Amino acid sequence: MKSVIKTMLILMACWPFLSSGSGSGGGGDGETGFSANYALGKKVFQRKIICETCPYPGLSIPDGVAEIVPDLEKEGAIGKSLSGRERRSVKLFLKKQFGIES
Repeated sequence: MKSVIKTMLILMACWPFLSSGSGSGGGGDGETGFSANYALGKKVFQRKIICETCPYPGLSIPDGVAEIVPDLEKEGAIGKSLSGRERRSVKLFLKKQFGIES
């Protein structure tokens, strides 16, 4: 009986730690670092590069994707309209999704 009570007390003492997840208490969407940059790159690629009114509408994926890499540079046709973080994120997305190095 004593061991049951002891076990229950230990579980009760540990309960807040077991149920808190990461324990950080921080908010946000949970995306940081790599996953946030990958998600941004994917979004920028779809919304600013291959949409119907974008510089490369109807781009052949994955075959035609390599042709946009030079335009992602700062002075390139696409690069001029993107921030530095957007350019880096698109390059990361292309590398991970299609294996294209820039």
